[in-house]
Amino acid sequence: MAVAASLTKHWPSCAAIIFIKQNRNRYKWQNSLLAEVLELVKPTQAMINIEIKSGIVLYEGIEKAVWALVRDFGMQDRVLYSSFNHFSLTTLKQIDSHTKNRIVVL
Repeated sequence: MAVAASLTKHWPSCAAIIFIKQNRNRYKWQNSLLAEVLELVKPTQAMINIEIKSGIVLYEGIEKAVWALVRDFGMQDRVLYSSFNHFSLTTLKQIDSHTKNRIVVL
């Protein structure tokens, strides 16, 4: 997939941490690329939160690349975008006014 290749080429650390429930009180985790996470979640009914980690370091175009990847998977209605950087969320709203955004505040 071209968008996934673009994400990993320009932002090699664009990864996700997946928590997998092993049993009632235990979880394991693994690092995965965002495309792998979307592929894993797509056949389920699960919603997914994508936090865009930009702030001190700005990754120009990451919002559009992430949005395009989500669109390519057809999962726009199952994704919530979050970020500490309100500019990233504003950019996502400019790209697609139907995105669901939440700012993260400490």
